[in-house]
Amino acid sequence: MWQQAVQKAGGKVPTGKIVKDIVQRIMERTQVPNTYQLGEVCQILAKDNPELRGKGGYWAIVAQVNNFSCTVRNWDGELTLGLKYLYIQYCLHCGTAECCSSPSKKIP
Repeated sequence: MWQQAVQKAGGKVPTGKIVKDIVQRIMERTQVPNTYQLGEVCQILAKDNPELRGKGGYWAIVAQVNNFSCTVRNWDGELTLGLKYLYIQYCLHCGTAECCSSPSKKIP
């Protein structure tokens, strides 16, 4: 991974953004496929994402399901978020607060 980052930086010490991008690509290759469904209710987890500052805990509805992310609608618009920034509130599949079919959707 480090060698990829150095190569992308033109042989110099890579910036944090370059390293983060490469780590994200590696994570996406090894992630479990997205099992969210349209219309599911979830909450946003701000975690370590500065772009989500102030949005942690917002309720959202899944509007689009992508391979490793979801586009969600909340009171102030739409966001496309990686699965680690969402958690399920009500599963359409099993009708409970915790989904019975996907460990990635369980409430932390």
